[in-house]
Amino acid sequence: EEEKQLQFIDRLQTDVRIQAGADILQTPLEDFKGVVLQRLAPEPEATAAEERTEAEEADEEGSGLVRIYMIYDQRDGEAPQPLEDYLFQQGFEVIVPVFDGDEAQVRRDHEESLSICDGVLLYYGTANELWLRRKLREIQKSAAFGRKRPITGKAIVVAPPESVTKQRFRTHEALVINQQTGFDPAPLQPFLSQLRIA
Repeated sequence: EEEKQLQFIDRLQTDVRIQAGADILQTPLEDFKGVVLQRLAPEPEATAAEERTEAEEADEEGSGLVRIYMIYDQRDGEAPQPLEDYLFQQGFEVIVPVFDGDEAQVRRDHEESLSICDGVLLYYGTANELWLRRKLREIQKSAAFGRKRPITGKAIVVAPPESVTKQRFRTHEALVINQQTGFDPAPLQPFLSQLRIA
């Protein structure tokens, strides 16, 4: 009920740095105790099927593919294409959003893409700042979609059309890459280097 407590809870729910490597549970105390006891219990021996699954996961991780989920709005049309092509030519597996299908299918695909990607690149073009903020919050909550490790790199490409809001935009949550005057691969390099090193 106190303002300080509310601020602390809000930070726990929204600050990516606090959430890194942690699970946040909003449950009654008895449910929390059950989760703690379950985590402390020794793991049962894996069956042959589970061992195969673990081997397949190791295979997947060892494939050497670095996946970038490039999120943009449907109204952007073909504008993100040069960026997508460049990333693919650099050896990255580029995942793009799906716009066809019912809302539940599109949402599920978005969540699955957030759960498997190594990096996220938000293309801030025709969409407004509310769209951008919503997408940033979804990235913050990506652990809820089954991620096993934090997202390595996050960047926002500020693309045409130009606006006062875009000129003033800044954040500590992701690398901001200004591309309002046209596509230039040079400013992307810090983001791509971060993904390659990881």
